[in-house]
Amino acid sequence: KRQVAVKVLYGRDESFVRRFQREALAVGALSHNHILPLYDFGEQSPWYYLVMPYIGGGTLRDHLIKRKRLSLEEAASFIDQIASALQYAHDHGVVHRDVKPSNILLRPDGYAYLVDFGLAKAMISKDALTCDGALLGTPEYMAPEQSNGLNDYRSDIYSLGVILYQMLTGRVPFTAESPVAISLKHIQIMPIAPRELNDEIPQSVEEVILKAMAKDPRERYQEAQALY
Repeated sequence: KRQVAVKVLYGRDESFVRRFQREALAVGALSHNHILPLYDFGEQSPWYYLVMPYIGGGTLRDHLIKRKRLSLEEAASFIDQIASALQYAHDHGVVHRDVKPSNILLRPDGYAYLVDFGLAKAMISKDALTCDGALLGTPEYMAPEQSNGLNDYRSDIYSLGVILYQMLTGRVPFTAESPVAISLKHIQIMPIAPRELNDEIPQSVEEVILKAMAKDPRERYQEAQALY
């Protein structure tokens, strides 16, 4: 008698099935206040499903479309919640790989849940690689190294830095007409300084954002909680 959301995925590839099961078990083992719990998963081939609590407040993406730009206090609240979720996951050996506003669900009171841990990797199959690349991650939020198929917990920290940039400036740092062009910008170009887009951002906060988005993973914060 719980109100739930059922996420349905399609896959016939045997390696997809194994990855899906492994990732679902890993996520199911995570227990944190800001990670959406997984109630169940199963299959009715070729369909695979995840059962999760239904969260009625929409996503952070929806919130940003309405609000454009958030206050420092509201942005700090979201970073606090999501960084704590990522820190817990990283401490337990789980990397998200696709941290973005549409993977952050909100209750009406602003309480946030991070969802879809690891599913970006689970959904990569031979068939998916022939598509437009959307399943490999979301280019606007992907760390430079992810374009080469490399990522670890510091890639999640980069993505969280991009979200902070967007929350305080009202835009993502890089846009282009194709995913490849966006990825190249992440690799090659420095973003416009946040304070040029919003002069209410303190210098110290701008430095935090730019450190989180360092091109070299070794120059970023090495823990999500350190970013917060």
